[in-house]
Amino acid sequence: MEVIKMGCEGFMDAGKNPTIEEITEYVGESKGYWCDLTTFISDNYGVSPKMTFSKCAAKPGWNVKYQKSGKSLCTLYPEKDSFTALVVVNEKEIDQISIRLGAFGYYFTDVFKNAGSLNGCRWLMLEVADKTTLDDIKEVLMLKVKPKRKNDKKLFRVVSKNYL
Repeated sequence: MEVIKMGCEGFMDAGKNPTIEEITEYVGESKGYWCDLTTFISDNYGVSPKMTFSKCAAKPGWNVKYQKSGKSLCTLYPEKDSFTALVVVNEKEIDQISIRLGAFGYYFTDVFKNAGSLNGCRWLMLEVADKTTLDDIKEVLMLKVKPKRKNDKKLFRVVSKNYL
């Protein structure tokens, strides 16, 4: 399959739905972080990405949404050689993050503290430019929705068998 190289305008055309492969190439230098985060979401939540076109003034163009059981996990906005993750947290999640704020990186903490509140939620727009921010986003996703459990019983049986 040939991957079409897209310029900035490629993600602004509502009539041109880019593929995940095209987006992955487009984020360029941030490709490793993109693949890490999308694989984390897929592996832990068993959800597929949903491509949508947004006319929102803040981040217009194509984006990738992830939802689990009707609940938004995050929206990823591809940019040339980077991407931004939008994670919306509700009051309960805000409280959980606030208690553990010292465990998060400086950038995440700054965005969190300065994010305005709308209907009891904070909209965290995070440029994913380093591993610390990537790990902070994963941590918040796990607070929002618990990851699917692995087959613990099967693992227990294997471990128990080795000790009997």
